[in-house]
Amino acid sequence: DYTIHIDITHAYRFIPMFIVIVISLLKNAGKNIEIGEILYAFAGADENRIISLKDYLDVLNWSNAIYSFNNFANTLPIAQILKNYHSEISDLLHVLQQSLDMNLASKIKESISRLKDKFETMSIENEIFKQLVFDDLKKVLSEFVLDGCQSDFELSLARWHLKNTRYLHGYTALIEAFKSKICEIYGYNPDDSNQRKFINDIYNRQIKSEIAKKEEQIVIFLETLSKIRNIFVHLNVSQEENIYLKGVKFALT
Repeated sequence: DYTIHIDITHAYRFIPMFIVIVISLLKNAGKNIEIGEILYAFAGADENRIISLKDYLDVLNWSNAIYSFNNFANTLPIAQILKNYHSEISDLLHVLQQSLDMNLASKIKESISRLKDKFETMSIENEIFKQLVFDDLKKVLSEFVLDGCQSDFELSLARWHLKNTRYLHGYTALIEAFKSKICEIYGYNPDDSNQRKFINDIYNRQIKSEIAKKEEQIVIFLETLSKIRNIFVHLNVSQEENIYLKGVKFALT
């Protein structure tokens, strides 16, 4: 690990900018580099002064974090920066991102609910977060349905995953949303694993054929969904040619 201190006083032409760009590149490349200080010294009318310009690096860090969030739906870089300003929000964003990556519906729902409550009452200290990130984060959280039944939430979760090209998670959440809906229709608790397994067995033995008589396309859709999802899960892409392209096309429809 290295800590670098930089003095740009009287640096030649574009060298200070070049140094900052190289530091940003090395940090983004995963090198264990910390910036101690960026110093600039100048002579005043009454005294000589040395000032720190390290805070300007925050702008580059925020730029990378915002890019990651907007393009890859990844809140971890934002959470890392916020650790110094809003530690509780930072921790919640960490939990949310990890829950989304593991597709843990109950934990995702809990994290989003807690974040929404915090956003209503928090005082924002960082201006970049306030002006460029906060509203977009709230907009993302609003995409998830928290007030409806469990199947409504899982359907919104599936929609979010598919929108952000997380196709396997999207397929899984969509299948689970359907199972939750069946549980709700027949009066079972979708959060109870035993009741969920029981209703799943009934669906395969009886309910599926009843649905097929009225809405055959629903059964065909779910079977196609399950087939693609199972091939991805078991990593056996040789079973069907071009499964990736078919999976993406199916998600987009």
